[in-house]
Amino acid sequence: AERIEVPADAWIDWDAQEGRWKTVGEVHPDGLEARTATIITYEDDLFERTWHDGSHLSGADFVAELIIGFARGKKESPLFDQAYVPTMEMFMRHFRGVRVTSRNPWVIESYTDQIYPDAEYIASSATLSMGSGFGPWHTLALGVLAEREKKLAFSADKADRMKTEWASYIAGPSLPIFAEILIKAKKNAFLPWPKVMEAFISDGEVEARYEALEKWNQE
Repeated sequence: AERIEVPADAWIDWDAQEGRWKTVGEVHPDGLEARTATIITYEDDLFERTWHDGSHLSGADFVAELIIGFARGKKESPLFDQAYVPTMEMFMRHFRGVRVTSRNPWVIESYTDQIYPDAEYIASSATLSMGSGFGPWHTLALGVLAEREKKLAFSADKADRMKTEWASYIAGPSLPIFAEILIKAKKNAFLPWPKVMEAFISDGEVEARYEALEKWNQE
């Protein structure tokens, strides 16, 4: 296309104080163009697939990953990490927005000014905006709670500055801390960033996720 206009309702930035997305229409009222647009359509059985603890994937897994990618770069956020700022700044130089256009099947539109010679590589890179690489939202939520309580940190740099442990989900002194946090999360049905996440959560999903994780951890 000669011109690619980014839709006004696409998400382009994160308001860490209000816990919500800023849209392109809000940040760029005069409109915004992008050099590339990618439509990503996932397979029909995506949400029939399960995580390690038996929990079914949901849209919340994708959205949570995108949120934390912004939250760690915002000074107003309790998850702010100075060491992450260069990564965030580099990403924002080319990121032009993302939006979910269908829940089932899961379809995402990604807009960026990042260009590669091969269209396939542009499309592949676009999936990284919402790729679920962090894992399920409920295990990510435990890390969010642990960092808020200054018991663990997502990066080695922040752990050093906080004088606490660098979070590890597989071994070491992080595990009993995560076990303690899991009890709190389950009791309070903790859902990070509820203003956004509630729209992507099914009835009973929060409770079912923590119960599955607790059972898996015990086994």
